Amino acid sequence: MQSCLTHFNLHQLTQAYHDPHALQLFRCVAAIALVMHPEKTTGLYTIFCLDSAKILENANIMNHYFQQARFLQSATTRKTLPAERGLEIAFAGRSNAGKSSVINQVCSQKSLARTSKTPGRTQLINFFCLPDGDFLVDLPGYGYAKVPEPVKLEWQKFIESYLTQRNTLRGLVLVMDIRHPMTEYDQTMLRWAQGRALPVHILLNKADKLTRGASANVLLQVRKTLSGFGVVSVQTFSALSKNGLDECWDILDQWLGRDADRQG
Repeated sequence: MQSCLTHFNLHQLTQAYHDPHALQLFRCVAAIALVMHPEKTTGLYTIFCLDSAKILENANIMNHYFQQARFLQSATTRKTLPAERGLEIAFAGRSNAGKSSVINQVCSQKSLARTSKTPGRTQLINFFCLPDGDFLVDLPGYGYAKVPEPVKLEWQKFIESYLTQRNTLRGLVLVMDIRHPMTEYDQTMLRWAQGRALPVHILLNKADKLTRGASANVLLQVRKTLSGFGVVSVQTFSALSKNGLDECWDILDQWLGRDADRQG
């Protein structure tokens, strides 16, 4: 029995997280071992419990489907957009709201989307391909103070054109700083999405900057303001602590039609 337990490595536990029956088997074997050989397995069982608890807490930091996202191409104008195929989910947000960090956490990658405070690749619309031929799309950050006004207007036109005319666009993830939600730019994005009945999911990012109570209050206030903006859902999120990833993944899976696949 003890020998069996010693072969339970972290990879197996991580895999077991996604299979409740396998996880329960691990727990049963460890419990039986503790009863039969307490003098030999108490420490091992304790380590097992600690490891499994840690995995249960952190296993959701990785989603193997979205982890396979790869950069495809950038677009600067409508003419340079890739051909419309598959489904697309766009990520948008005011600069410094943490949009790039959110995308990196969703995809369990460190630098899929650039996180520099200086506008770089996010001046473009960036397409990341997924295994089934669908795409995550990183839209330019809006409202950046150091960008000349004419450039801001060009970005705005480009974003509006994409959001209102892209036929393969399935949903919009709108990233906001929870300390400064529902800015004028955010509301503009919501109106564009509402104009074509595009579902929106708001991530109130940087929730780690507030207490749990303060975060809950902001969430409640934002929900109250969304009644006139069409199909919009909202949650608190932290790209730093990774809180909220499960809920976000659930939304993405629903939009891509993957919820049935996961259950099947």
